[in-house]
Amino acid sequence: PLLKLCDQVVFGKCLCGKSAQLQQTVFASCIDEQHEILFDDIKPHGHYSVPMFYGNKLQGVMVLYLEDGHKKNQKEIDALENIAKSIGNLIHTSQVSSELENQKKLTFHNAKLASLGQLAAGVGHEINNPLAVVKGHASFIKKFIEKGDVKPEKYLESVLKIEASVARISSIVKGLKTFSRIDAGEFVLFNISDMLIESVELVKEIYEKEQIKLQVDVEDDLVVSGDQGRLEQVIVNLMANAKDAIKESDVKIIRLIAKRVDNEIKVWVQDTGSGVPEKIKEKIFDPFFTSKGVNEGTGIGLALSHQILVEHAGNLELERTASTGSSFMLTLKGYEKSELNRNLIKPSILNEHLNSKSHFRLKILIADDEAEIRDILKYNLEDFGHEVITTNDGQEAWEYFQTHHQEIDLVITDMQMPNMNGPELLRKIHSIGETPCLVITGGINANYEDKNSELGKMISASIPKPFEEEYLKRIISKFIPKHSSNKAS
Repeated sequence: PLLKLCDQVVFGKCLCGKSAQLQQTVFASCIDEQHEILFDDIKPHGHYSVPMFYGNKLQGVMVLYLEDGHKKNQKEIDALENIAKSIGNLIHTSQVSSELENQKKLTFHNAKLASLGQLAAGVGHEINNPLAVVKGHASFIKKFIEKGDVKPEKYLESVLKIEASVARISSIVKGLKTFSRIDAGEFVLFNISDMLIESVELVKEIYEKEQIKLQVDVEDDLVVSGDQGRLEQVIVNLMANAKDAIKESDVKIIRLIAKRVDNEIKVWVQDTGSGVPEKIKEKIFDPFFTSKGVNEGTGIGLALSHQILVEHAGNLELERTASTGSSFMLTLKGYEKSELNRNLIKPSILNEHLNSKSHFRLKILIADDEAEIRDILKYNLEDFGHEVITTNDGQEAWEYFQTHHQEIDLVITDMQMPNMNGPELLRKIHSIGETPCLVITGGINANYEDKNSELGKMISASIPKPFEEEYLKRIISKFIPKHSSNKAS
């Protein structure tokens, strides 16, 4: 009870509060009238309560418990006040470090927002193009049906083009989602070759409108460990700098090259600009240094990019600067593709569970306010052989779950719904058990995907929109027990 009662003490109350109020050491040899915080079975003791300062700023109070009847000693007080001063300095240093870390995160996020603003127009056009293809081929199919033309090959051609266009939109949204995440993500193995291509796709429309040619030479299956979102920010920053560098050039080319060199993955971003002047070459990675004019640059891009590579135990350097252009090189530790594949579910395991409708039958509860989304999920999951219950929102799902929770094997929920949203539904479900919960994701910045957050710990997996049948199978297979004979249908 002592630690709980004395964790936070009101200013001026008891010995600790008085020490803070008077800003001087307070001594008590025993429990006397100065002790205002008492509890049953408190043991006899004395106190030194010593204020901790940084300069003139009070940081807290250090409390030393003494044997009952201890005599006040000035040498002890002098020693304790010196210790308290040192601790006060450490507390201040810790606070400053924490504030600097928060400022660094904010600066990093602001840099991303600035880049996203520049990307917005081009991305809108990039999404509208495949949407036009989807609408056009959907109209073709409608006309075929209206005319009674039921030739499968005509439908198939349109369906394949619709699928390709949807995949294109999905790729753009996925890139934006990864790019815009505010918090640092966890370090995982991933294929940087795919990430580099996605980065190019994000900016391609904007650059081509300015007659900039993008040349991409990326080896397949280059695997690294890191935070994909932060590394993608580095690439986009470097390409943005390259774009600025070639504004006045007759030849406007940006090259993105990536390959394995021994045990390292090296990525180059090169341009055909005028190069970095010799006199500023040593300063370009300094925070807030910029050679651009007023309102043309914040000077944070290269400094942040360099810091991100350092955090990844890698390196970013200006490899070449000349009248023919600049070349920036990133270096990261490389991994084998086989190491990445260890984390994936093998097709043989997937087929073992899901290739027939006589496999283990799950009872799945779905909560989503979009009827079309519910229907697509229900159709796919029932096609896999599962029993599916659909509800229109979180409240309806919760009412059903309360009376049937012992029967439900899995819950799939959207996060934004009327009446009761996804986070509230998750909290209620986890208040009465540990039923696995999947969330349907489609937002650009889904902070609940952080596995260490309160909600993140309640979420077993996420299902990104648009749904991929094989991905959905793979996710659902994780919740099928190895020995499933007791519920086989």
